[in-house]
Amino acid sequence: MGSLRVLIIELTTILQRGSLLSITCVALGSVETTGLSVSGHLPWVTIYASYDGQPIPRMGMYVQIGLTAFALMLLFYLPANARILALATSHRTFNMTMTDVARATDGTGVFHLSSV
Repeated sequence: MGSLRVLIIELTTILQRGSLLSITCVALGSVETTGLSVSGHLPWVTIYASYDGQPIPRMGMYVQIGLTAFALMLLFYLPANARILALATSHRTFNMTMTDVARATDGTGVFHLSSV
C-alpha cells in the first residue's frame, strides 16, 4: 500500500510539472504566432462567424489576440504554483519517529503546565 501511495505522489508531481511546462510553451508559442501575425509574416486565424445574420469581420484576429492574452494571464500564476508544489513536496517527505520525540524532551520545563 505504501509503494502505491509513493507511485501516485510521483505521478502527480510529474503531471503537475508537465502541465506547468505545457502552459509555458503554449503561452510563448501564442505570443510568437500573434507577433508574427501583427508584423504580417503569418496570416491571422480565419474564423467565419456572424451575429444576427451579419458577418463579423476579423473574428479570427480577435480570438487569436484573446487566447494569447489568456495564455499570458495564466503565466502570472506559475511562480506561485511552483512555490506551492515545492512546499507540498517537502511536506510529503516529512517523517517523524518516536525516537525523535524522545530526543526532543523538554529539559527547561517551558512546556509544562502548572496547576493552580
